[in-house]
Amino acid sequence: MRFSILNQVRARVEKLITWGMISLSGILTGANLAPRLITEPAGISQTQPEIVVSVTGAVKNPGNYNLAWGARVENAIAAAGGFSGEAEKDLINLAAQIDNGEAIFVPNIKTEAGEVRISINSASQRELEILPRIGPAMAKRIIAARPFMKIDDLLKVKGVGPKTFEKLIDKITL
Repeated sequence: MRFSILNQVRARVEKLITWGMISLSGILTGANLAPRLITEPAGISQTQPEIVVSVTGAVKNPGNYNLAWGARVENAIAAAGGFSGEAEKDLINLAAQIDNGEAIFVPNIKTEAGEVRISINSASQRELEILPRIGPAMAKRIIAARPFMKIDDLLKVKGVGPKTFEKLIDKITL
């Protein structure tokens, strides 16, 4: 009987040692793998190159300017000292994003002949009739089609075709 009790104790001790070894093996494996499983986020710093744009026309200081990547037309005009007094600001989309090598031209409010451009959104019928190829009926159709969001919208008015539009483009504004 003593012998059987001794065997039982021995069997229990072996089981405890076996489970202890298995537990220790698991702990050591976990400790070895943990650094490989837990990673730190890597900080990625990406810088974009500057872009070069040309700003000409009715601005205070026309020229080439270096701007930050993702700059807008507004930034380019500010770099050129802002609009001059004769700038036709309504024809410029200040929110447009610009790309490297792009040219931005700010038109003058006056035509090449020194005449003030006529606003197709606010001119009276009489003022519209001053324009080439615009008679009373056409002026009424232009007034009825207002407001125009862009100059090209004038082509949607019945009777204003490409030839008429070509004659008007340098003499009108929004």
